[in-house]
Amino acid sequence: MDVLFILAVAIAGGVGACVRYVAVEGWPRVPAHHTGAAVAGSATAADARLPRRVAPEWRLMIVNVIASLIAGLAAGLLPLPTVASMVVISGFCGGMSSWSSVMLDAANALSARKLGKTAIIVVAQMLWGVFAALIGVTVGQLLGANLGLGLLTW
Repeated sequence: MDVLFILAVAIAGGVGACVRYVAVEGWPRVPAHHTGAAVAGSATAADARLPRRVAPEWRLMIVNVIASLIAGLAAGLLPLPTVASMVVISGFCGGMSSWSSVMLDAANALSARKLGKTAIIVVAQMLWGVFAALIGVTVGQLLGANLGLGLLTW
């Protein structure tokens, strides 16, 4: 392997990990003084404009599904294996997604005896991830055929 190829995959992975961090950890948060129960009739216009906080496991699911979609798109669009496909799929999408964090979220929910939440986390993540990748591959194949990049066949 070429050192520049390894460096390109590593840099793409770092960029993907930064995207994931900002999307999951840097998501807008509701200030602590607004998280309590509101008194009836005391809601102000400022309270109505505050973003709703999305649970971290759902933010992670969104990021993982987008990474799966991008990976599928790259797999369908770019002839495999090429440097570009490896940088995008293994590097960027590998860094952006965090399936191990999904399993950690599921294990935490399971240890808290939240069986329904555990099942939803695992099943939703897997189904939506596979579904997004299939959509990406299909769209990538169609675009690749129209652009003359070659069609990935199963």
